[in-house]
Amino acid sequence: MHRVDIAGHGCVFFRDGDGSVKALRDHCPHRGARLSDGRLRADGTGRREIECGYHGWRFDGAGRCTSIPQRLSSQGIPAGACAVTAEVQEAQGLVWLRETRNDDVAGSDAEPAADAPPLTVADVDAENVHCIDFAIDLPYGQDFLIENVLDYAHIHIAHDRSRGGGLRELAGPLEFELSEIRADGFETTLTRADGDDPRDTGGATAHAAFRAPGLVHYWTDYGDDRIAGLALYSTPLARDRCRLLYRAYTNFASFRDRVRPRFFEHGYQCHLLEEDMAVVMGQADNLARTRGPLARHWLPLRSSDRLVIAYREWLDQYGSDRPEFIGLRTRGQQSHEPPAARPIDRRSAHVHQCADCALAVRRVEFAERWSFRAAFLGLAAAVCTPMPTDCVLAGTAVVLAATGLGARALHRRLVGAGATS
Repeated sequence: MHRVDIAGHGCVFFRDGDGSVKALRDHCPHRGARLSDGRLRADGTGRREIECGYHGWRFDGAGRCTSIPQRLSSQGIPAGACAVTAEVQEAQGLVWLRETRNDDVAGSDAEPAADAPPLTVADVDAENVHCIDFAIDLPYGQDFLIENVLDYAHIHIAHDRSRGGGLRELAGPLEFELSEIRADGFETTLTRADGDDPRDTGGATAHAAFRAPGLVHYWTDYGDDRIAGLALYSTPLARDRCRLLYRAYTNFASFRDRVRPRFFEHGYQCHLLEEDMAVVMGQADNLARTRGPLARHWLPLRSSDRLVIAYREWLDQYGSDRPEFIGLRTRGQQSHEPPAARPIDRRSAHVHQCADCALAVRRVEFAERWSFRAAFLGLAAAVCTPMPTDCVLAGTAVVLAATGLGARALHRRLVGAGATS
């Protein structure tokens, strides 16, 4: 089972016996315990059920209560003893859900149309495409994350000389060919105001799109069979927390990129987002203390901020049902509430939800701990051992100590330098 908070509500996901994903509200109708604190059980027919860890009530993937250990044999299962479910779809390795039984279950505040498909990217399914997937929780609202990743102009400044970032000397004015702002989003072509492509791709055309409610998509048109792009999905976890699902894709990745361990690439992505984190948190805190629309407090430039302006205008038109929204000319009633203290570190933001990084951290911690212990024992043995055996033991101890120091350095790289609050 896997629990996730979406828009302040908990959901628990699991795979049924046939491999399909099921989603229930993480709330037992009996006494309100979290179903995710229970366990998965087989029902004897190949299906799986969640057993509440408090009193053993069991629920199948459709939310039906199938067993209550404490009920009398003469009693039936109460009609109201069912868990709230969500419609689930899988697409391109992502799980999408839409609440199906009441309006206070997890999901976005603005419900999509009943036939709205998942926001997929067609090029991801093309032949020989290599994807790098990454997820991280961030200590600010979804709107600030979307604004941040739509803001191409900050890359050369905030990420100067970082891997995957930019170069300060390349910062400059941009031109945007922006489409009409619609309920499903908008898109644009990016060029430098002097005619050069902002990504320096030798004449290729760079595109960006916002697809409501939470996808920012960048891609490059090379005019041939090459494919490259970046899909940035965002999910609101709570008012001041969101999750980024990052997917970079290309069909001309180098052999090194294809075989590099995932935790190395994840470390680079964590570093980039941590460079933005303090700035975006400070921006969110400042704007929560203001009154009136952003147009009263901002001095945006159309030569750099056009996509940010378009997104805030989209919120003006289509985000009014979100009490915390801040548009360019309007804002919600809860947008003035200061964010709560929200310490965050890489281990809690990323490592705990990434199987590759969590495994790497466990192995590195094991190597660090036992390398130092073995080095100490080797030195102790060398003191008590005559030559030349003592030299061999001492040399081995030095190698083990160096291994422990290397493991410690890798551990710091994996979990980050510390917490940001």
